[in-house]
Amino acid sequence: MSEQFSLFDKVRPEPEGLRYAAEFVTPAIEQELILGIQTLPLQPFHFGEFEGKRRVASFGFRYDYDLRQLRRAEPIPGWLAELVANVETFGGPGVRIQQILCTEYGVGVGIGFTDAIYVAVEGKAELNRDKAVFNWTSDLDRWFDKGVDTPNIVLIKIKANRITYWDGEEEGEIRV
Repeated sequence: MSEQFSLFDKVRPEPEGLRYAAEFVTPAIEQELILGIQTLPLQPFHFGEFEGKRRVASFGFRYDYDLRQLRRAEPIPGWLAELVANVETFGGPGVRIQQILCTEYGVGVGIGFTDAIYVAVEGKAELNRDKAVFNWTSDLDRWFDKGVDTPNIVLIKIKANRITYWDGEEEGEIRV
């Protein structure tokens, strides 16, 4: 019988440069965000000739994929002012929020991006911390500075039942 591992360790050191603030979004701000987001004029996300499986609203600036440049967008709405001020204060001197992107993902929509090929694998996952089964190669060292001895490293084995792919020109689905 295999041991069930926790997906998230109870005690994890924060990565260098990351600061965590408990209750950063207060219940009052949360309610204001929910009300504001419900009124947004969300539009399908377009990048070049493609349409993403999400809807978005940009404020301050937006990226125009057809022109390949940053464009001005609607001003950041007032209902985001308190949150923006808190983020700027938390960020420290010189931090000024100039752009906000609100994104709605539908149920079951995968979230991911790469500039080469996108692959989504669906199936049943098992977590394994036994480094003897990792089949480590030196190619992985660029992402893990301590190699196979990187703390908290976990192998995720997926028994796939569906794989979808998209490379910008071709897309498809494989049922396993």
